[in-house]
Amino acid sequence: MLHSSDADTLKTEASRLGDVSIAELLSSDANRVSDLTLSAAGLRLDASKQRIDRHALSLLTQAADNAGLPAAFEQLVTGIEVNITEQRAALHTLLRATAAA
Repeated sequence: MLHSSDADTLKTEASRLGDVSIAELLSSDANRVSDLTLSAAGLRLDASKQRIDRHALSLLTQAADNAGLPAAFEQLVTGIEVNITEQRAALHTLLRATAAA
C-alpha cells in the first residue's frame, strides 16, 4: 500500500513536471533517450518522451520500496500464498514463464 507521505510527494512531483515541456527535458539531458529506453523480449520501451526525470524515477522507486513492492513481487513469482481469499498462490505467472525458466 502506498504511504500517504509518498503519495503527497509524488503528487507534488507530478505538479512540478506538469510545468516542464518534453522539449525542455530532452534538451537538458543529452543521455535522456538512451537512459530512459529499455529493450527486452523483443519489446522496446521509450520513456524519454514522457514527463518524467531521474528525480521522479527515484521518488517512484522509493515509494515502491516503501510499499513493499519488491517483496510482494518476489512472493508472487515464487509461489508463496498471496491469494488470501482462496488460500493459495497466484500461479498465473507460471503460464508466462519461458521454456528456460
